[in-house]
Amino acid sequence: MKNLRVFPDRLTPVTAHLEFCRQADKVVYYFMGQPVFSHHINDINTLHMITAQFCVKGHAQQEDIVRAFGLPREGVRLAVELYEEMGVEGFYPDEALFAELIKSPVPSGNRGRKGNAVKRG
Repeated sequence: MKNLRVFPDRLTPVTAHLEFCRQADKVVYYFMGQPVFSHHINDINTLHMITAQFCVKGHAQQEDIVRAFGLPREGVRLAVELYEEMGVEGFYPDEALFAELIKSPVPSGNRGRKGNAVKRG
């Protein structure tokens, strides 16, 4: 098994507007306080896809991703390159897996607003 980062259960800043935290077995990403995406904590393909997308769309710099997630600089660079060349589909060679993953991007329940159980770091 690949050595995956342990995601904290408190909001962790990536940039001034982008944060993430672990909720049970999911990693949830927040943009300007609103949940925008989630994936299973062991889904390394989706971690690379969403962090590359944040870079390509201008929401984060590659160095922000390296710092916040502890990912190797070269891995982040390659993920961004793959996203630019192939888009989301480049991270999911199996089309059935891709179709299943895009059905429910954000979990219901605790959304990390004030007064909820999400801890700020």
